[in-house]
Amino acid sequence: MSRTPSPDLRHRRVPSRSSLRLLSLRTIGETPLALVDKTTVTTLQPAQRSPRLIAALVGTLILAAPALGQKNAPPQAIVFLNPSPDAFAVPAYTQVSATFNRDMNPATIHNGTFLVSLGTVPIPGLIRYIPKSRVAVFSPIALLPSNTICTATLTTQVRDLAGGAPLTQPFAWTFRTANGDALRTADGAAPPGPAMQAYFGDLHNHSSYSDGTGTPADAFATARANGLDFFALTDHSSSLDPAEWQDMLNQATAATIPGQFVGLRGFEFTHPNGHINVFETDTYVSEGDSRYNTLPNFYAWLASQSAAIGQFNHPYSKGSYNWNFNDFAYNAAGDSKIVLFQKISDFSKQYPLSLAAGWHAGLSAGMDTHGATWGQYRGMGLVAPALTKEAILDALRARRTFSTENQRFVLAMQANGYWMGSVIPNWTTLYFTITAYQSNPTGEVFKLVLYDNDVAIAVGGRQDFRAVKSAAPSSESAVYTWSPVVSGSPGHYYYVSAISDGNYGRAIAYTSPVWTTK
Repeated sequence: MSRTPSPDLRHRRVPSRSSLRLLSLRTIGETPLALVDKTTVTTLQPAQRSPRLIAALVGTLILAAPALGQKNAPPQAIVFLNPSPDAFAVPAYTQVSATFNRDMNPATIHNGTFLVSLGTVPIPGLIRYIPKSRVAVFSPIALLPSNTICTATLTTQVRDLAGGAPLTQPFAWTFRTANGDALRTADGAAPPGPAMQAYFGDLHNHSSYSDGTGTPADAFATARANGLDFFALTDHSSSLDPAEWQDMLNQATAATIPGQFVGLRGFEFTHPNGHINVFETDTYVSEGDSRYNTLPNFYAWLASQSAAIGQFNHPYSKGSYNWNFNDFAYNAAGDSKIVLFQKISDFSKQYPLSLAAGWHAGLSAGMDTHGATWGQYRGMGLVAPALTKEAILDALRARRTFSTENQRFVLAMQANGYWMGSVIPNWTTLYFTITAYQSNPTGEVFKLVLYDNDVAIAVGGRQDFRAVKSAAPSSESAVYTWSPVVSGSPGHYYYVSAISDGNYGRAIAYTSPVWTTK
């Protein structure tokens, strides 16, 4: 479902408590993070900030640059590209894809019409076309070479099913691959604990097994082709039968390739007082079953599932709609398993309400996709040591997650050495390490805001930045580290937002909170 987005959390300006340091990395070989550029649009540069297009995508605002003068703008027949033109820090495991606005003739999409090359040397790969989503996919036989500019080309010989030529001239776009180094601060130091990477995905999607479209196989293949690292299919449990439930697992397992992509199966529990996604259970339950038709009964069942992960979906409350779980009436059994909150419309009201009620839910985001656009629009990232099913699930359970409205942007936070999502036992003084990764430092200007129970207590603003920029900004990455120190309070929660000057003052990213013990 889609709704009009609401403004994000309000904050008040307070003095900065420490400086925000910037280290600009001049070549992709030095980048501290395998940043994955999966944006659907181009970041607005300062000179381009009027006019602009705001696309309301289930509560997520995406900024689009004007078409005039846009480098490598795709032809009208192509509606989505992965990687996007001129992207860099692209993972070596990336599939290259182009989504068309019409049904294409699969016989005309092959190695002679869809090529990826290093200079003039073609990269060996397999070509396929996914009819349901109209996606042409190039899968490299081996990992793409690191720190290298690659060129993807579609020729005029591709044809649609009517025999027409959607491309009047060959279309080519370039991207640069990454080395895949682990997270680092602006000082070059690794955060405490095992080396971590940032990965992007979507945990709320549907197929024709409920009220969506296409098969689970279509959904997983398209999500990977469009650039996601992990993807969950979560059809409504009230529509599923056992054979479909099993097929969802089979397709998720078949799609999973350790180090490249993770597929997950889940279901959406569609209660009149709120929807909840559930992952990692052997069975599914429905709100139509009298054993689970109240939220407390469902929470009790969820707590009995040893591996289960729960997510509050698109909480909302207005008029006759009561989809915020009875104002997030606290339930200890539910709190033990519901570890995620889907950031969507009414977020500014509903997320603080859930935290104040005592729930410990980290931030997620998802498009609740019902069409064949799986993976095109997403706003969730997480921090994990590897791209495996076990590591992704561990990160979700630990709430090491962040929401982002710009796939060029990563926001990570630790307090006293504990990652976002943790409950901190020693809270008298909180030493934060907040690191933002921006693959285009000439793009959006932002400030970082630290909140204590939804009240801004420290701000790192533009005046605190120290920038070192190379002569080639399109090939540099930037790491911003901010280290505020604050007095802690028992039973509080703390989180960070990145507020963009180029996004009408809205937040472009949030970390999950850390909580202090009472």
